[in-house]
Amino acid sequence: MKIVIVEDEIRIREGLMKLLERIDQNYQVVGEAENGKAGLELILDSKPDLVITDVQMPIMDGLEMLRCLQEKQPLPKVIILSAYSEFSYAQQAIKLGVSEYLIKPIMVNELTQALRMVEQQLKTKGKKKEELPELDTLGELLTGFQVGRLKYSEALESYVRSKFSVEIQGNYIMILAYLGDHYEEERKRTIPALTALLKDTISKKCQILDFLVFKSCLFIFPCEGEEAVLVKRFQKTILTRICNDSMASFGWIRFTGLSQLAESAATLQGCMDWCIPLGNGVIIHYPRIKQLQTSPLSYPVDIENQMKTAICMANPTKLQETFRDFQSYFRKGALYDPKKIKESYLRFIWSVINVAKELDLSVYSSLEQQPFIERIMRAVTEKELESIMREILTLLPLEISNDEKNQMRLIVRKAKGLIHEFYARGITLDEIAEKLKVTPEYLGSQFHKEVGITFSAYIKEYRIQKAKKLLIGTELKLYEIAEKVGYSTPKYFSKIFKEVTGQLPADYRKLNK
Repeated sequence: MKIVIVEDEIRIREGLMKLLERIDQNYQVVGEAENGKAGLELILDSKPDLVITDVQMPIMDGLEMLRCLQEKQPLPKVIILSAYSEFSYAQQAIKLGVSEYLIKPIMVNELTQALRMVEQQLKTKGKKKEELPELDTLGELLTGFQVGRLKYSEALESYVRSKFSVEIQGNYIMILAYLGDHYEEERKRTIPALTALLKDTISKKCQILDFLVFKSCLFIFPCEGEEAVLVKRFQKTILTRICNDSMASFGWIRFTGLSQLAESAATLQGCMDWCIPLGNGVIIHYPRIKQLQTSPLSYPVDIENQMKTAICMANPTKLQETFRDFQSYFRKGALYDPKKIKESYLRFIWSVINVAKELDLSVYSSLEQQPFIERIMRAVTEKELESIMREILTLLPLEISNDEKNQMRLIVRKAKGLIHEFYARGITLDEIAEKLKVTPEYLGSQFHKEVGITFSAYIKEYRIQKAKKLLIGTELKLYEIAEKVGYSTPKYFSKIFKEVTGQLPADYRKLNK
């Protein structure tokens, strides 16, 4: 099988090439490209059997590349790699006829399964068009539609009707069981019991499919009877029983025609983060979930400020309290849009990390923003968000010592934290001393002894360091930068900047831009 890799990160490209060789030595990587434009030219030239591509890339993204390619020739088989599980990406990929959609980081078993599926699709494609697939079970039929291997035809409709007594164009129900990080455990422990319950109480024709890309299982069965009655029966007889012992969350969708199976799964996937405000005791019923009325969400700035103070004061007990207060803020009776809740978590965690950085906490090296941001974006349940918060708390081991020497260091550390937080407001030694309940003379003396320079010299250097970043990294005017770093006039700012650096701000900007 000839393969082209289109991925802007060289580390991932190299890793994929090694992984493909390890999975099957018959896989031949005939080319690689670092953006969609180069990838388009390479694919047109090399005519591969399979394209493995990222979505977000410079110059031209992966989906745009495929759209352009589709205008010029039939698409080869495509496996998309993405750091995002958003429905909009998956929906576009489905419309383009993409074979598989894998979420980064890529698991070896998921990639292997996707590659084997592509090989099977290529073999099927090589058969005569009128040749019907050999299907031994109803599960094989559903899997074929799930992965895009089967397409509707009247001949297939007739074959399936006679063999399985199933109407391809009939009405179906899909229940999505999201298992998340507990997938392996719950797949063994809960899913067999749930399958038996569904067959006993809802439909004996219920079939189960694995939906690995979303850490879920799908239950598919014909919609026989009123949907509202079936939903109520599931909620009453199954969901209440399962939720007591399971970590699973559930979604429900009705669709017409098995050719809509994959798109329906993607639609339901895009709604599952409603589990965050509703909890796993409520089934996410599409399209009813779209009719919910939500309340406006105001970000809890006061809790964020308390968190900053707790970190600056190195108070772990208070920090834990602010984290608990933040999480309980979204459970006060109002119903909020899950995307707004996730945006609040992003802002809060971003603020935590930035405060840690400003305080020069050594633990900051463990607090990389991007992985946390991606995990929040992918979160489906409140428990997943809480897990992220707990992890961040463990990475901030703030401890207060009773030793007198450490107390002295702690006061200086708190002073530095307050400088870092309030330098732009022109905070003074007297104001910080008052906040820390010590005399200015004592604070100034201890600060000089601990840091090696005076308080005034430290805050001056800190402001100038911030100014340098603004001069290089922004197009702000000098008076705007002066104001942002705590100087009342641009003239005074220029004077201090030259004292510290030996250059005027404008000259510094010209030399370093």
